[in-house]
Amino acid sequence: MSALPNTIEKWQLSYAHINDKDFKNANFESGSKFKFESAILLRVLHSQTKITIDKSSSSMRWINDSQIFPAARQLQAEMAVRGQYFEPLLRIVKKFSKDVGWTSKDFIDSGCFGTFLSLLALIERNDTNEEDEESAVKYVTTPVAARTRLQQSQRDPYMTPIKKSTRQLHFLGTFTDEMDLDTPSTTESIELPPSGEGSVAKYEKARIEVQDEQIVNQCLINLLLPISWPLGISGNVDPQRKAYIFILQGSKAYEARVDGIVTHPNRSTDVLGFLEVKRGHRTNEVRIQEVAQMVAFMNSKNKDNASALQRSWLISMCANQLFITIASCNQPWIEFLGTGEGLKEGMPELKSENFLHMKEYGPYNLSKYHHLVSVLEHLYVLLSGV
Repeated sequence: MSALPNTIEKWQLSYAHINDKDFKNANFESGSKFKFESAILLRVLHSQTKITIDKSSSSMRWINDSQIFPAARQLQAEMAVRGQYFEPLLRIVKKFSKDVGWTSKDFIDSGCFGTFLSLLALIERNDTNEEDEESAVKYVTTPVAARTRLQQSQRDPYMTPIKKSTRQLHFLGTFTDEMDLDTPSTTESIELPPSGEGSVAKYEKARIEVQDEQIVNQCLINLLLPISWPLGISGNVDPQRKAYIFILQGSKAYEARVDGIVTHPNRSTDVLGFLEVKRGHRTNEVRIQEVAQMVAFMNSKNKDNASALQRSWLISMCANQLFITIASCNQPWIEFLGTGEGLKEGMPELKSENFLHMKEYGPYNLSKYHHLVSVLEHLYVLLSGV
């Protein structure tokens, strides 16, 4: 898949090559099967900045964004990461060798980061080169009638049946049919991940054990949680697979489900950013999926906010590598989402404020000492809720 445009000029070229049918039938699919053309129609610019860390320098390179990473918070993070709390983890990672690996003693000695380190070691052993073109793991559901028959056949004969409510979710309205949430073509179920029983437990496109993506998810969560504790924070890192539903012009909709959210330390309903994990290395298909998530997230976050500039971020872990993506948008882009002008043929006004900007930084290799130091510092600031 082609890389997303990082400038207005490149976006203009991509926009000009979209076929007429894409304007007339811009049916957005689920977040995990989001199309390149859909990202163009929604006016997204995506840039990639490769991180280079000078090992000979005592100071790590910070992402150049003074609003997300203020100088004062940078200093606090640098002092904290070089303190006693993080010292055992960094000491163990510094001596890491692929030939030797880590031992159970290393996991114990790394203290509250032991679970993170043990899961990272497991990821290193099961490393894959790249993701599949589509979502790495799909929950494929059978039609409702067939699934009901299956559940009935497994019902406990001693259990008294309870009639379920027939009320439907009003917020989905007439979009349920378009979103096709309960057909075999759906890439991920609206239910929780399956337990291994029943028809929803069928997995597809797994090169290695399907649990690997969950291992990456747990690894990231067990890295974030101990970082938040010295900040006096508890409960703002939530691994729930929250869904953001994007409705465009009252008729087009898609659902994008993330792998976790991070809320403000003092405002539990204020979501600062979200998490995304993949068991393989990063590809453009992964970036397209993250665009779908960010568009739905920013629209949901900012639809009632008249502020001129809105910012958010995404922490993505692909195998043993971590990426930080900063997103920003202005009110004109939010207003554009409400009108759906992007689905009409004709070039829009080419101004920066008419686009969603996503800037990706990485990769940070978590098994490398200098990379991990930089990751800890950046995450320390993000979790503090600037």
